[in-house]
Amino acid sequence: MRRRSLMVENGPCLTGTIKTSNYDVGNIVLYDREEDKKIVIDINNPAEKFPISRYNPLAVIVIPSSHDVYGTGEAGAMSLVNMSCDTPNDGGIENNNICYGMYNVDTILANHERTKGPRTEDRLVYLPTDDLILNNEYFASNDPLSWFHNSISVTKFGYSPYDADGISRSKEYYQPTSYSLNALSDFDGINNTNILINLFKQQTTWKIDDNILNNYQTGYTPAACCCWRFCPEGSKQGEWYLPGCGELGYVVPRRKIINSSLLYLKDLDQENIIIKLLAETNENLLSSTEESSTYARVIRFSINRDDAFYQIKSKSVSVRAFIRIK
Repeated sequence: MRRRSLMVENGPCLTGTIKTSNYDVGNIVLYDREEDKKIVIDINNPAEKFPISRYNPLAVIVIPSSHDVYGTGEAGAMSLVNMSCDTPNDGGIENNNICYGMYNVDTILANHERTKGPRTEDRLVYLPTDDLILNNEYFASNDPLSWFHNSISVTKFGYSPYDADGISRSKEYYQPTSYSLNALSDFDGINNTNILINLFKQQTTWKIDDNILNNYQTGYTPAACCCWRFCPEGSKQGEWYLPGCGELGYVVPRRKIINSSLLYLKDLDQENIIIKLLAETNENLLSSTEESSTYARVIRFSINRDDAFYQIKSKSVSVRAFIRIK
C-alpha cells in the first residue's frame, strides 16, 4: 500500500522506524547530516519522522542482511538512480546507458558460465513478481521444467534467491549443482569492480574528469568506473560498486517492493526527479560478472520472462550501483 508523505515546516518528511539490524528488502538507507552517519528505516512502520532537510535518501535495500550473502552480516543496497557517464558523481536522469567495456578481451576476472535454464536454453528465469505461491500441491501437479512465466521451482533449480517459503535463503541459488562457475554464484561485485577500474587505462584522469568516456574497446571499463565515482551526499567515492550477477539477481523477485520504496521517495520529494523505478519490461541491468572475452552477464526484464542472460560488452544498458550496509 502506498504511504502518504508528511509535510513539516521545513519541507518533506519521511516516516518510518529506525532499524539497527535485520535489514529487509524495501528498507531505505538515509544519511543523517547532523550525526554524520547512515541509518536504515522501515517505512512500513511509520512511527517516527525523518525530514529531508536532515536526512538524505541514499539507497534501497535489495539483499536482506538475514541471507548473509557476504559472510559479514551486511545487507546489499541499490542506488536510487541510474549511473551516468556525463554526471558520474550524481547519476543521471532517464536512461543514461553504459557499456561494460574491454570488448574482445578476456580479463583476469573468472569467466562465469551461463546458467542453463529449462529445456537447455542459455538463460535463467526468476519468479517475476512478489507472489511466491509455492506449495506441495504446486510441485505435485506441475512439471518444474515448464517454461511458463510464473511456474518455476525455486527450490529444486535455484531460480530465485528465496526458498519456497519466500523468506529463507535458497542454497541452490548460491551453489548451483550444474556449474561450479555459475554466474549466480558471483557475489563479489566489490572485487570485480576494483579489477575493472584498474583496467581503465585509456582515460588516466577518469577519477577527476567531468565525464567518463563510454567506450567499449580495450582499456575502457566505463560501467564499473561510473559506479566507483558515484558519491551522493552521505557516501564517498569508492564506496559504491558494479554488482555481481548473483547480487543483481535479487532485484527481480522483489521488484514490486523495491519500486514501492522508490516511488515513495519520488513522490515525497518532487524536486528529486532523477529517482528512477525499475522497469517492468524491456530493460537490462548490467552486472560486473564476465562470461567471456565478448560477453558480460545482465539481469533482463522482458514481457514474457525475467532472467539472467548474457550480453555483448560493447552494448550500452542501464547500470545501478550497489553499496553494502552494516
